[in-house]
Amino acid sequence: KVILMAANGIDITLPSAAAGASFTIILTGDYDTAVCTVVQAAATEDFYGHVFFSESEAAATDGDTGASGDTKITFGAASKRGDRVELVSDGSVWYARAYAKNYAGIVFN
Repeated sequence: KVILMAANGIDITLPSAAAGASFTIILTGDYDTAVCTVVQAAATEDFYGHVFFSESEAAATDGDTGASGDTKITFGAASKRGDRVELVSDGSVWYARAYAKNYAGIVFN
């Protein structure tokens, strides 16, 4: 499923993790006045994966990596229209691949 998310203070709570469930969440405008978040339904359904940034960033700049304990994905003040996160579940956790134009546009918390 594809979800188009407005760029001002939207919070999306995912359904419970289910094997094969997948979502692509796309930001439809540049950051405005409040961050947008994606959170899991249960505290044990952590996000694992990586954020990739555009080629305009310095080659030495690494993206954020999701790990155990990361319960939220935040589209922050540096987020731009078209930034996105792709999510797939194995039934217990969510695997994420995110793309952002700017460093720290998307972070795992």
